[in-house]
Amino acid sequence: DESTLNYHSYCMYVADKGCACDNSNEFLNTPSIDLTNASNAILTFDSYFYKKTNQNITESAQVEISTDGGNTWTLLVSLDSNLTAWQKEVIDLTA
Repeated sequence: DESTLNYHSYCMYVADKGCACDNSNEFLNTPSIDLTNASNAILTFDSYFYKKTNQNITESAQVEISTDGGNTWTLLVSLDSNLTAWQKEVIDLTA
C-alpha cells in the first residue's frame, strides 16, 4: 500500500493503480553522460518497486546502459521487488 510509503523529495514513478495497464514502454532516460575520464563511476538511487502480475504479465524494472547514444542497450541490473521500504541501489558504471 503506497499510502504507507515515506516519499522522497523528488521521484519518478509509473503506477497503473488497478487499471492493469501495459506499462512495458515506460522509460526514464537521462541525457548522455560522458564517463570517459571517470575512474570510479557509480549510479545510486533509492527504489521502491512493487512487483505484481497483471493479466499474466509479471512487472519488471531494470537499469540499462547505452554506450552508443541510445542505439543499443545493455541490461545492468534487474531490480528486486521491495514491498516494505525504499531500497538503496548502487550500480558500478566503471566498466
